[in-house]
Amino acid sequence: MAGKKAQNDNEKSIRKAKTEYSKAENRIRQLDDIISQIYEDKVSGELSSERFAKMLGKYEQEQTELTVKMDALRPVLEQAKAQTQGIDKFLRTVKRFTEIKELSAEVVSEFIERIEVGETEMVNQRRFPHWADEKRQNIRIVYNYIGTIPQEGEPITASASGKTVYKG
Repeated sequence: MAGKKAQNDNEKSIRKAKTEYSKAENRIRQLDDIISQIYEDKVSGELSSERFAKMLGKYEQEQTELTVKMDALRPVLEQAKAQTQGIDKFLRTVKRFTEIKELSAEVVSEFIERIEVGETEMVNQRRFPHWADEKRQNIRIVYNYIGTIPQEGEPITASASGKTVYKG
């Protein structure tokens, strides 16, 4: 549930960034046209040099601000594009292995980039460490193309008792 909400929020922010980028791009084009027009007005004598300088300064400042805004949005949009491409590659891989009957080295190498295994934690530790009721280790699977899959709460913990435990 929390993962779905985060995904929806992320999609909204990407759509907003695309819209802002497009608006800034269009406004810069409009400003180029306006600057050309006021230059022609100055040359034809319809606009004084002082007025031209004020207007030109204002329009150029707006263009600079929009360019800075676009420069800030560009990495966000490129990251979103890369993420989408990664998801597409992962889904194509999943489609190739729709009916896995046996886990093979090929399947593991296609899906998994790496597996991170954390330090062993003693749970319900008594006076002597080897008498602990349970040992736990955090395991984090990093998949090819998409990284980790967000889970609700903290990472899955595999315990020595053979149970899978969710922290939190």
